[in-house]
Amino acid sequence: MDYMNILLFIIFGFLAVWMLMGIVRTSKQITIKDKLWTFNRILFLLAGIFAMLSVFVYNSIWDVLRLFAMMAAIIGFLLMRDGIGDEGFVTTGTYVPYIHVKNYDYALQKKKFTVYFVYSDPKGKGKDKGVYNASIDFHPDDQEEIKKLLKERIGRKYMRMKKN
Repeated sequence: MDYMNILLFIIFGFLAVWMLMGIVRTSKQITIKDKLWTFNRILFLLAGIFAMLSVFVYNSIWDVLRLFAMMAAIIGFLLMRDGIGDEGFVTTGTYVPYIHVKNYDYALQKKKFTVYFVYSDPKGKGKDKGVYNASIDFHPDDQEEIKKLLKERIGRKYMRMKKN
């Protein structure tokens, strides 16, 4: 039983460190942050609350250490923000300069303004040669500021895309 707790402690500890490093690396790159409360963030918050409520049933030190590692990973996920800045955008703790953006599009939906990016990674390998898609949901009130920023920085790369 302790072997599983040790393994989970290592996994969640690694995830927590990775997410916190992403936060530190990218927090200064974001000028307009994504929409704070999304379905995923609410689910992670609920998972954190239920994990904390289960602290009373633990019977070994490894259970408690695993709980702390899980909570650090959950807090790291909740603190990690996506967004755009003057020189690039941030998604899941990764900074992508606008120079790597192949094209972008945006759409106003019911309660969110979504920006879609297609970007390349110079280190990418495989059949897609490092081409990735990303979407960031913003608050609808920020749409004019975002459109203006994108038009100034990478306006020539705007292209209507088919969205699923």
